[in-house]
Amino acid sequence: MRAALDWGFADDGAQLLAIRLTVSAMPLWQELSLLREHGGYVDQALALIGQVTAPCTQLTLQLQLALGSLSYHAMGAAPRTIAAFEGAARLAETTQDLGGQLRAVSGLMAVNLCAGRYGPAQALSVQFERLDPRTEPLLGLSAQRLRALGQHYTGNQTLARHHAEQVLQRMSQSGHVNRFAFGVGVQYDQGVASLTVLARILWLQGFPERAWRTASQALELALQINHGTSICYTLALAGVVIARYNGAEDDAQALQRLLLEQSHKHSVQLFQTWAGHYAGILGQPDWQGLGLIQDTLITFGTHAVDVPTLERARSGAAGWCAPEILRVYALQLEDEHTTETLLLEALGLAHQQGALAWELRCGAALAQLWQQQGRIQLARDLLGSIHARFSEGFATQDLLRVRCLLDELQDKRPV
Repeated sequence: MRAALDWGFADDGAQLLAIRLTVSAMPLWQELSLLREHGGYVDQALALIGQVTAPCTQLTLQLQLALGSLSYHAMGAAPRTIAAFEGAARLAETTQDLGGQLRAVSGLMAVNLCAGRYGPAQALSVQFERLDPRTEPLLGLSAQRLRALGQHYTGNQTLARHHAEQVLQRMSQSGHVNRFAFGVGVQYDQGVASLTVLARILWLQGFPERAWRTASQALELALQINHGTSICYTLALAGVVIARYNGAEDDAQALQRLLLEQSHKHSVQLFQTWAGHYAGILGQPDWQGLGLIQDTLITFGTHAVDVPTLERARSGAAGWCAPEILRVYALQLEDEHTTETLLLEALGLAHQQGALAWELRCGAALAQLWQQQGRIQLARDLLGSIHARFSEGFATQDLLRVRCLLDELQDKRPV
């Protein structure tokens, strides 16, 4: 394939053939996770297509979609990525190419998620479904997986879990013969991607052990099929995250090293950036187009929250992590009344989202504040009621801290 493409692009009489071969061979490069090498051929094809043939919308559309995916994995939600997917969307709409429209819309959804624009991402998942993918079973599966993603990141964990579990059930019933989702512009193995989002949902709902098992299952599957970008995806979005949340630092460090190794091996610059931020080796962060990384680091407790980030959370734009942003900002304040007000707001929002894990953190912060104020009974009642709703994970970091705090509060009960 390389020899044919190199010959075709070097020979003036064979350049159109090389362009067509670049488009036809896209699934092969995707399967092998050879993103950088594939990108070189796509760039050559786009540079030449206007010179060697009359305008060919279908070829240009496919190349623009490939450019969008490649640019996404190189630089996230950068202007070049957005322009590629938006250009593809216009071409697909002009030609009434349903598959192209779906891939462009879902590609833009991935871009918005990466940038932390969860509301627009959710709207794009609705747009994907409105293009009527139900006429094709594989498209219906893609639509439901995107729906799970949209609901998860906008903060509706109950509905997100319903869709994620249904996707996995449908895949199990079909034998999971189609590795990559039809009609999706940024591709990972469907099973890996579905397990990844389910692991995140389970952790937020208060099932840290099940979340860890699900994340481990996603990684095991990705390693089994040896698909580099899927390995990086599940490590960055679930494996490292849940290990950090659970306080399993040895596991987190090992998975961070694996993420760095795999992202370099497959030249996936986006996930090299994730790995670098997780390891704290990138210096002062530049968050442009990387809002999801920023949000994740805030939930790790390693980064402060500024006023614009607070306002983003209070406006509803921060979705899944808004309760944590409110909690972290509240704990930066000196005024106890304002701190309490924000913590109560965060607690209510966490409950509304079905995020028991965030409720636990907010409840612990409130209980500590009330303990300092001598409101022991109130602190004990609140924290005890949240703790009682957990059925697993009692050896994980947050639950161990809460157990210690509850013991302190019990020791200070009135005689």
